[in-house]
Amino acid sequence: MNYKFINKNSPGYIVLISVLIIGVVAIAITTSILFFGASSSRMLLSVEELYKTKALANACAEQALEELRQNNDLAEETHTIIVDEGSCEYTLIVGAGDNRTLQIVSEIRQTFRKTEIIVDQLRPTINVSSWKEVTDFKKNDIINITKYYKTTIRKIT
Repeated sequence: MNYKFINKNSPGYIVLISVLIIGVVAIAITTSILFFGASSSRMLLSVEELYKTKALANACAEQALEELRQNNDLAEETHTIIVDEGSCEYTLIVGAGDNRTLQIVSEIRQTFRKTEIIVDQLRPTINVSSWKEVTDFKKNDIINITKYYKTTIRKIT
């Protein structure tokens, strides 16, 4: 049997190993760029949805304040506004005197925003004393919403 031994110092062998190493590095770089590009585009989509849900919550709030301006004697009730990409729901909670609390929940593709607006004056103009984004509504307000739904269900049946 004749065996030919490869001379590891020959220029062809060095070129072959160099091309293999450069190829592996190029594939690793390409894979990294594709991976980070895909995850950054998903992140950009999420950020866009956050801005859209905030805009929808603000639009809902403006609608609720306009209804309150037109009719100061609105009862506690929940309204829903549906748009192409999502929906928002606002609930009016009547307090003592001119105090009103608006709770707004907007949703676009499973991205939610909750906003709470406190109004302390209705006449001659509406005065908003607080407009803030919240993680959840106060427990007392949730109890008020539950009371509303129970009375609404009784009225329907």
